Amino acid sequence: MICSLPLALALASSPAATASCTLAPPLPALQETVERGGQPRALLPYTYVEAGYGTLSGYSVDTVSADVDLLSVAGSLELTPTVHVFLGGATATSIDTSDPAITDTGVSSWFAGVGLNEDLTPNLSGFARVSVAGSSVEAMTPGGAYKESDSSLVYSLGLRYFAFDSLELSLIGLAAAESGATVNLEVSALYRIQPDLGVGLVSTIPGREEDGDSIGLGVRWYF
Repeated sequence: MICSLPLALALASSPAATASCTLAPPLPALQETVERGGQPRALLPYTYVEAGYGTLSGYSVDTVSADVDLLSVAGSLELTPTVHVFLGGATATSIDTSDPAITDTGVSSWFAGVGLNEDLTPNLSGFARVSVAGSSVEAMTPGGAYKESDSSLVYSLGLRYFAFDSLELSLIGLAAAESGATVNLEVSALYRIQPDLGVGLVSTIPGREEDGDSIGLGVRWYF
């Protein structure tokens, strides 16, 4: 299930990381700053926490497909103006499978990693990340208990653009470090209702049809 993680990481517009994906985090040190505690700081900081809710549709394991509702949390911390670390996870609140004989299902995912970022123009930044992402699926089937866990290194590249006065847009490409891995695309938009608080929408387009696509809503707080 290496492609359900964009929901975690990103359901809030994400760090992106995630099962081979992540949620979409911010980029620092743009020319514009906001005041906090009397001190200026970057308009797009990397220190934040976020929470979100999303759906993963069309995810397939063997011959069974499933639609999954997920809750996610994630956070990021700036270590320097160009280096940040991040982590997050998601857990299923409901799972609807194509086989009614499958019961007691559970899905969870997590990710953690480090990223480098660089300003390209005052309103455009690029970043590169490497993370470890994992997922777990459990269910009772007619043949007995089913359990599968997986983890992988995930590489990602992205662009983030601050448009108008309050809208942040991002595009991220993610791929697992495994033979034959495909690239997932994550597109997000975050609207600042306050300088430190935003609401976001994120959508993931998988490289493989069986990984399903996802869409989510979230809230992010910069501090």
